[in-house]
Amino acid sequence: MAKHDRLKARLAIHDNTVPNVFTTSTESQSATEGKVVRLFQEFVDKLEIQTELRLDVRKHISYASKGLSSLGPAYESLDASRPWIVYWTTHALDLLDVVLSDDKKTEICEFLELCQSKNGGFGGGPLQMPHLATTYAAMNAIAILGSGGFERAYQIVNVKKLEEFLYSVKNTDGSFAMHVNGETDTRAIYCAASVATMLQLEDKDKLFDKTDEYLAKCQSWDGGFGPNPGAESHGGFTYTSLAALALLNKTSAIPNVSSLVRWLCNRQKSVEGGFDGRANKLVDSCYNFWQGGSFPIVHGLLDQDHAPKDSWLCDSRALMDYTFLACQVRQKNSVAGGFADRPGSHRDYYHTCYALSGVAALQHVYNRHGQTTICPEPESENCLSMINPLHNVRPIAVIDIYDYFSAQLEIEKELRISQS
Repeated sequence: MAKHDRLKARLAIHDNTVPNVFTTSTESQSATEGKVVRLFQEFVDKLEIQTELRLDVRKHISYASKGLSSLGPAYESLDASRPWIVYWTTHALDLLDVVLSDDKKTEICEFLELCQSKNGGFGGGPLQMPHLATTYAAMNAIAILGSGGFERAYQIVNVKKLEEFLYSVKNTDGSFAMHVNGETDTRAIYCAASVATMLQLEDKDKLFDKTDEYLAKCQSWDGGFGPNPGAESHGGFTYTSLAALALLNKTSAIPNVSSLVRWLCNRQKSVEGGFDGRANKLVDSCYNFWQGGSFPIVHGLLDQDHAPKDSWLCDSRALMDYTFLACQVRQKNSVAGGFADRPGSHRDYYHTCYALSGVAALQHVYNRHGQTTICPEPESENCLSMINPLHNVRPIAVIDIYDYFSAQLEIEKELRISQS
């Protein structure tokens, strides 16, 4: 099958599909499909002129770089999410192979250090209360900045206080709260598991006692995971549950793997090619990662005799079609830089980060022996850097931060022995 034949087939599906019942949801779905299909058709009509999808790397680098220097008034509402903005922008730039100068890295580290609470963990800004979500974002940014020998990034972390903070938000049933006296859901568990694993904490098993049991209860009847036991399945909570179990080496606790696989596969839209977050919802580029990031993880749970060898269980080419043709924000006839959730929406750093993250997660297919292939063989300028799907940073960033904090732990052990 030619490279773009499947795109043409999805156009045919749209042309031959009429809803049986008309509701507000079906009308919104039809309107969204119509916008996406017009962009697909425009591309197909011009195949003789432009035969390949194009990721405008230069424009996206320019847009993401602005997020590290100056933000407009529209971002005032995200004052409590400033470590997130640091992560979204540094990660997007990292995926596009941008190397920040040591001076810029130092500047970012100094800001993140101001966000670190005296009680451990990181808040949404200087002098704000510590929160697991912003702690996760800060640690991911630190992993990116520290990769390649810039240990100044790792040195800002107060490991002892951060560990105390993790224990302060642990509940007796194995769950975690997002902050002291805050809400409890699987996001919190994932953030805690990711941070604890990066720090290579010595008593990790104790910290996450009963956590796998709690997460198992969060799998819903349809196979996905909700934020809490008995709640509706959702892509973000499915990813956080699955990734947390993988980080804790407890994937055997998943009650029903086959229904999980079925639920994940059903989240990819047959016409648009992107993912929705849950049943009867619209396609959204942030689910490139929040759904797409689950496929490399769940692949390891499959019977390897029957698992695909050169692809994941979803259509990576369809996701690239949707992301590059429908979500790259345009001004007039050219790409402006940045990604939106769907056609007609505004760009933002959140969707830019996760649109690229999902494509990166699904472009690189690998097996248990470390053999890697690129799927679906994108044009060289469209090939993003590989990520570790459990942390959503590049593999080298994971290796380097693991090695650094493992070494620090060994130094502490030797010091305790010498003082005993």
